[in-house]
Amino acid sequence: MAPGPAHAPSAVRRSRTPIAASRDDAFPAALPFEALDERIAIVGTAGSGKTYAAKGFVERLLETGAHVTIVDPLGVWWGLRASVDGAAPGYPVVVFGGRHADVPITADMGTALGRMIALEALVCIVDLSELGSSSARRRFMAAFVEALYEANQEPLHLILDEADLWAPQRPIKGWEGLLGQIAGIVRRGRVRGFIPWLITQRPAVLHKDVLSQADILIAMKLTASQDRDAIGAWIEGQADR
Repeated sequence: MAPGPAHAPSAVRRSRTPIAASRDDAFPAALPFEALDERIAIVGTAGSGKTYAAKGFVERLLETGAHVTIVDPLGVWWGLRASVDGAAPGYPVVVFGGRHADVPITADMGTALGRMIALEALVCIVDLSELGSSSARRRFMAAFVEALYEANQEPLHLILDEADLWAPQRPIKGWEGLLGQIAGIVRRGRVRGFIPWLITQRPAVLHKDVLSQADILIAMKLTASQDRDAIGAWIEGQADR
């Protein structure tokens, strides 16, 4: 499973160097850099800009050598490896799975990959878009997050795109354990180094016990009243209207 030398970054661990403060000058109208170490939820309909914003935040982390793992069920994050115009290399992230994989994965590789990412502090994208069925993706994720949680000891930004797939408000019968694992990482994962970010189109279908743990909420276009109500509950508990 080891990635080839052409794409494999060296073990990257969290940097606390003073250069982080200067990064905000390169990203105007952005969150303060210190806020990126909080649990963040980014919500909005398709096309509202939530993944674009999240990629910008992730780029800021990668500039400082942070340990970042992105779970990508849609196959849209691989572009981090290229410059904006596609003519030059981007960030040295390893892509596991998907059409642009450095290392192909199967639904049975969750445990091994979770342990390797934690122990080797890999900066990577885990692309689940080509795993086939929803059941195969859930089976992979259940094993992956369990192994990642058990093995991880260092600061790790865990980016969960389409987070409602893994922590739904109404979990599918037989997959309640996956919801419990995600909830554990979001609630108590900081003691093991986890800094989870949640991205979803439908905050109403993301489990409320998971969404409520976000320290920062970035809300973009939401058209459904149920989704506006879901973030309204977060606002009542964390801030004010």
